[in-house]
Amino acid sequence: MSIQSSDFGITSEGQKVSAFVMTNRHNMEVELLTYGAIIRSINLPMGNGDFKNVVLQYETLADYEADPFYVGALVGRVANRVANGTFTLNGKQYQVAKNAGNHHLHGGRRGFNRKVWQTEVLDEQTIRMRATAADGEEGYPGALQISVTYQLTDENQLKINYQASSSEDTPLNLTNHSYFNLEGTESKDCLLHEMKFHASQFTPTDEYSIPIGERALVADSPFDFSYFKQIGEEINANDPQLKSARGYDHNFVVNNYRRITGLVAEAKSSATNVQLKVYSDQPCFQFYVGNYLEGAFNQRQGFCIETQNYPDAINQVNFPSGILKKGEEFNSETIFDFSF
Repeated sequence: MSIQSSDFGITSEGQKVSAFVMTNRHNMEVELLTYGAIIRSINLPMGNGDFKNVVLQYETLADYEADPFYVGALVGRVANRVANGTFTLNGKQYQVAKNAGNHHLHGGRRGFNRKVWQTEVLDEQTIRMRATAADGEEGYPGALQISVTYQLTDENQLKINYQASSSEDTPLNLTNHSYFNLEGTESKDCLLHEMKFHASQFTPTDEYSIPIGERALVADSPFDFSYFKQIGEEINANDPQLKSARGYDHNFVVNNYRRITGLVAEAKSSATNVQLKVYSDQPCFQFYVGNYLEGAFNQRQGFCIETQNYPDAINQVNFPSGILKKGEEFNSETIFDFSF
């Protein structure tokens, strides 16, 4: 096990950004950036000295600063969407940044994906990053303190642990926004990947990807991944949910949710024999297939499994609100488990 650090660049505001590379005894490597707490690469040894990077990445810090797709980043204070950029909490109405049309997405114009995180190496396999958001930042109540711990194990697991506390009651929904391609980032799309979800329900959305407040069964629909199925098999089906989102960009509800870390999603590639299992203690995950990727990436070049609370929960009476109370601590775990 080892951790090495290097300079990655200087932001447009003059802040130094570092890269940290964690390596386990199987020579699996995970590269992290202090900008956005980004997972920049996950390199898997494929034999004969060959490596496959299985997450999409940019080449430069300037690319990450201009990135509209949240590639590899930690997103929040509230991941996913807040309808109309408004919510009411403790009898007071709040207006947060509208950065996705008339709606709020992934923390606003300057969420945690745009911050340079204070970083410390805890041991030869663990890194902790810290960041803060001021009371009123992006329109949210409460001064928020967040830390995220990344640990690479010798079992080829990348463990992500989130902790947060706030000076006032505030909505909170944190996730990682890595785009996976188990065929390697040279692959043009991820449509041949096979997926299996431990989720028998999803939350339908309107034409703006805002949940309508209902849970629907996935059975007998293109959203049924209760068995291994290729992403591309039904992504272009004549389904209004798929058409409005250009494909899969939907929240799935974990089966038998018990607030403990459990298996929520699986992916595998027959081209490389790489498998990914995602574990989480959150009630949901967003499955997104890069329908809007462009520029440095191809459309649908990678897929995201964004472990999370229900989207727009603060405005949906049928969903758990996801409020972090003043004086309480938020703790959550996500594990990306690789076989290769």
